[in-house]
Amino acid sequence: MKAIIIGCGNVGLTVAQRLVDEDHDVVLIDRSEDMVNNIPDDLDAMVIRGEGNSIATLKEAGIENADALIAVTRSDEVNLLCCLIAHGISSCHTIARVRDPLYLDEADFLKENMNINLIINPEYATAREISRLLMFPDSDNVVTFARNRILFTNAHIGPEQKLDGMTIAAASRRIGDNVLISAVERDGEVYIPNGSFELRNGDSIYILASAAHTTAFYKRIGLSGSRIKHVLIAGGSLIAEYLTSMLVTMGAEAHIIEENRQRAEQLSDKLDKATIILGDATDRNTLLDQGLLNADAFVTLMDADEENVMISLFAKTESSAKLVMKMAKTAFRDILSELGLESAVFPDLMTADYIMQYLRAVQNSTGNSVETLYHMFGGRVEAIEFVARTESPVIDARLADLDLKPDTLIGCINRHGRIIVPRGGDMIHIGDTVVVVTADKGLHDLNDILV
Repeated sequence: MKAIIIGCGNVGLTVAQRLVDEDHDVVLIDRSEDMVNNIPDDLDAMVIRGEGNSIATLKEAGIENADALIAVTRSDEVNLLCCLIAHGISSCHTIARVRDPLYLDEADFLKENMNINLIINPEYATAREISRLLMFPDSDNVVTFARNRILFTNAHIGPEQKLDGMTIAAASRRIGDNVLISAVERDGEVYIPNGSFELRNGDSIYILASAAHTTAFYKRIGLSGSRIKHVLIAGGSLIAEYLTSMLVTMGAEAHIIEENRQRAEQLSDKLDKATIILGDATDRNTLLDQGLLNADAFVTLMDADEENVMISLFAKTESSAKLVMKMAKTAFRDILSELGLESAVFPDLMTADYIMQYLRAVQNSTGNSVETLYHMFGGRVEAIEFVARTESPVIDARLADLDLKPDTLIGCINRHGRIIVPRGGDMIHIGDTVVVVTADKGLHDLNDILV
């Protein structure tokens, strides 16, 4: 595949590196000299300094022979225009990052009339991920497959869970056949476990199950699973706006603290069922006065990562609320874990995942292709949902008889809405969607799980 990426910010460079790692040809375009100069020297990609919405620049990049154009500049209009021009001179797939809520409401129209294959709104996607975290407050990570029918969540194991020393096989008998322990994080290492793997106190276990069985799992191991009712949000960003609308739909009460009067008034007009507070969310007295001690969840959505970390650390000392923060710098990931701030969302990484998910799917549009893709544990593990469309060695064969690659696990099967946590005697049929957890990165087809 040959991909042209317009915009060399975090998203553009993340997608470029992932494509290069999968042996694809990449061309990067940015008009900023500083952005071009900041591209890592070891990134094996062609770099052009120029305007991505220029026909001459696109032709220099080889748009006529490109398979995909990905426009992720800071301007929605430039991104849309790049895709429109690319479609006029090429048959490539086009992807645009678009942030304005106006375009979110008109996404279908834009895709149909401007021939844009994929429109991604990072703020909306981030708000949706945070809302999932708030639905399962005992988990630091919640991702979904099979149109929200399958959940991938985690739980921290301590003495009260009484799983210390148990093998996965023994633990599975306790937690139920409808839940699969599909990954274990221990002391910074990640394991894709088999039945003989022994759990220890301090482990973080990751399970695949339906929503109902996930809730039952938390209760079975002694975690509350209680629903979030009162959410305090620091910062009135676009993410906060989207998130509050989702929370209201979930029946939760949302309070937003915003320092800018004009933005606070805008939010008050748009979110009539939420409480908007004009104040400084970085001030400890403001947080305490606005109910931090009584909040079920505290979400920090300030512009600066450092502010989000410091506010969350203060909240951790004062409150038992579920803490969720937005982060831009992925380098902080390990530090956050050491500080006990596990629930962080990274909009740029999420956007890159959506783009890679789409590109892997179009590469194999006639085979057993990718439906959903998540990079996890700093990119060390992928959780992928495949659609079983064609006859292959994995179809109608007992799972126990398949020769899977190392560190690869078939986690769940969605068969026309029925969620199956598979055992050795189960089979994959045409029409199923299949969730695979693997440390073998770059799988494009369901058949790739085989040795």
